[in-house]
Amino acid sequence: MPRTAHKVLHGIPASPGLGYGPVYIHDSRRPAIERYRIPASEIEAEIERFDKAVNRTREQLRHTYEMVRHKIDKTHADIFEAQEVLLDDPLLTGAVRHEIRQQKMNAEHILEQVLEDIIERFKGIDVPHFSVQNLDVLDVASRVRNNLVENPPEGLENAPPDTIIIAHDLHPSDTARLSHNHVL
Repeated sequence: MPRTAHKVLHGIPASPGLGYGPVYIHDSRRPAIERYRIPASEIEAEIERFDKAVNRTREQLRHTYEMVRHKIDKTHADIFEAQEVLLDDPLLTGAVRHEIRQQKMNAEHILEQVLEDIIERFKGIDVPHFSVQNLDVLDVASRVRNNLVENPPEGLENAPPDTIIIAHDLHPSDTARLSHNHVL
């Protein structure tokens, strides 16, 4: 019988008890984004590409809202309804469109710049609801980014059955897509 390597990991548990089993590592950190210039003649096409990613994100949030509302309850689902509102926020999507026109750079790069600006603005606010870790805008921007790139990172819905999830951080949308029956 082959020996399996065992390793003990320490972290902040998201659920009580002990877990023993195979591990699925979910990397929710922001990936490196390619940066390139957009010719003036292609600016509106780049904004349209961004808008398509925003609309795809809106569809995903509505789907997640309905799934959580049916599986859990409306109170928990309201998180995703609130996130959908962020897609119309001038501070996020409006700023991205404006900066694509101004800087003539690709949407992914501009989205990262705008997100960094938002994070900096919220760092100075000493109210737990607005802490950088709790910003729904990080989750929404992550979804938009994933809808912009050709090969988005795998989501937790692809975790194999009966595994232990290890992640640096879990966004609300990550947690909602988890199959709780398959996660140890």
